[in-house]
Amino acid sequence: MDHRILSIAGGGTAVRLHPTGKGAADAPLALLRACHERIRLFTSMAVQIAGAAAVTEQVSQAAVAAKRYFFEALPKHVADEEESLQPRLALLGSLASPLSEVVRQHRELEDVLDRLEVFWRRIASGESPGAPLPALTGRMAQLWDAHLAIEEQDVFPAVQRLDPDERGAIWQEMRARRARTEVASAKGG
Repeated sequence: MDHRILSIAGGGTAVRLHPTGKGAADAPLALLRACHERIRLFTSMAVQIAGAAAVTEQVSQAAVAAKRYFFEALPKHVADEEESLQPRLALLGSLASPLSEVVRQHRELEDVLDRLEVFWRRIASGESPGAPLPALTGRMAQLWDAHLAIEEQDVFPAVQRLDPDERGAIWQEMRARRARTEVASAKGG
């Protein structure tokens, strides 16, 4: 096991949540790319967890971090795509197939993540996860590879074609989504 497994949890690209003007038009893609970087990092962490020979304190902490990322942060990214991007990109007309595939993949990934969550809870409490974990984690990694490829090849270039004002509006929606979470966390719920 890579002893730097927890360093993944703190990694990633920070994106300023306050750009205005031209920066606001470019910010949605910057945040989406940063989210994809974190998805790859936490998927790598999950693969390392699944390959661990024993449930150590480090592996347990990594399971907590993976569970937190995939069930607290990732839903914001999915909402960005399904609530802010998809309706606007659907108007471009040429993305019907990639957009429907992205949504289908979101549902499949949610199913796999729901099943992984049980194993991550076991590991977080110091229990052995059981035999299906490596296969299920491998399936998640395969799904993410295919999913991110579609988004980066088809969806991201289409976002760039949107009017700057439209991209700015997307950015405002993304910021609001994250601000609601920050306020709820500050209030303890």
